[in-house]
Amino acid sequence: MRGLADYGTGDPRAVVVTGPPERVAGRYAEWAEAGAGQVVAMPFGGDWFRQVELLGEVARLLG
Repeated sequence: MRGLADYGTGDPRAVVVTGPPERVAGRYAEWAEAGAGQVVAMPFGGDWFRQVELLGEVARLLG
Protein backbone atom coordinates (compact mmCIF):
# COMPACT_ATOMS: atom_id res chain seq x y z
CA MET A 1 0.00 0.00 0.00
CA ARG A 2 2.81 2.39 0.81
CA GLY A 3 4.27 1.87 -2.67
CA LEU A 4 0.96 2.78 -4.28
CA ALA A 5 0.63 5.88 -2.14
CA ASP A 6 4.11 6.90 -3.31
CA TYR A 7 2.77 6.93 -6.89
CA GLY A 8 0.36 9.67 -5.91
CA THR A 9 -2.82 7.60 -5.96
CA GLY A 10 -4.08 9.12 -2.73
CA ASP A 11 -5.69 6.43 -0.61
CA PRO A 12 -4.51 3.12 -2.17
CA ARG A 13 -7.64 1.36 -0.94
CA ALA A 14 -9.55 3.39 -3.52
CA VAL A 15 -7.63 1.84 -6.41
CA VAL A 16 -6.82 -1.70 -5.27
CA VAL A 17 -9.33 -4.19 -6.63
CA THR A 18 -9.44 -7.78 -5.40
CA GLY A 19 -11.86 -10.64 -5.71
CA PRO A 20 -13.35 -12.80 -8.43
CA PRO A 21 -13.29 -11.61 -12.06
CA GLU A 22 -16.95 -10.59 -11.88
CA ARG A 23 -16.25 -8.17 -9.01
CA VAL A 24 -13.17 -6.73 -10.70
CA ALA A 25 -15.04 -6.29 -14.00
CA GLY A 26 -17.82 -4.49 -12.14
CA ARG A 27 -15.36 -2.10 -10.50
CA TYR A 28 -13.62 -1.42 -13.81
CA ALA A 29 -17.00 -0.77 -15.43
CA GLU A 30 -17.75 1.80 -12.71
CA TRP A 31 -14.47 3.54 -13.46
CA ALA A 32 -15.26 3.54 -17.19
CA GLU A 33 -18.65 5.13 -16.49
CA ALA A 34 -16.84 7.79 -14.45
CA GLY A 35 -14.62 8.57 -17.45
CA ALA A 36 -11.58 6.30 -17.12
CA GLY A 37 -10.16 5.31 -20.48
CA GLN A 38 -7.50 2.89 -19.23
CA VAL A 39 -6.70 0.75 -16.22
CA VAL A 40 -3.20 -0.33 -15.31
CA ALA A 41 -3.22 -3.74 -13.64
CA MET A 42 -0.21 -4.84 -11.61
CA PRO A 43 -0.22 -8.42 -10.31
CA PHE A 44 1.48 -8.61 -6.92
CA GLY A 45 3.35 -11.68 -5.72
CA GLY A 46 2.07 -15.19 -5.78
CA ASP A 47 1.23 -16.92 -9.03
CA TRP A 48 1.58 -14.14 -11.60
CA PHE A 49 0.55 -16.40 -14.47
CA ARG A 50 -2.75 -17.19 -12.76
CA GLN A 51 -3.33 -13.52 -12.01
CA VAL A 52 -2.84 -12.69 -15.68
CA GLU A 53 -5.31 -15.44 -16.61
CA LEU A 54 -7.85 -13.90 -14.23
CA LEU A 55 -7.28 -10.47 -15.77
CA GLY A 56 -7.99 -12.08 -19.14
CA GLU A 57 -11.30 -13.28 -17.76
CA VAL A 58 -12.04 -9.73 -16.58
CA ALA A 59 -11.32 -8.48 -20.10
CA ARG A 60 -13.69 -11.07 -21.59
CA LEU A 61 -16.43 -10.04 -19.17
CA LEU A 62 -16.01 -6.39 -20.14
CA GLY A 63 -15.63 -7.24 -23.86
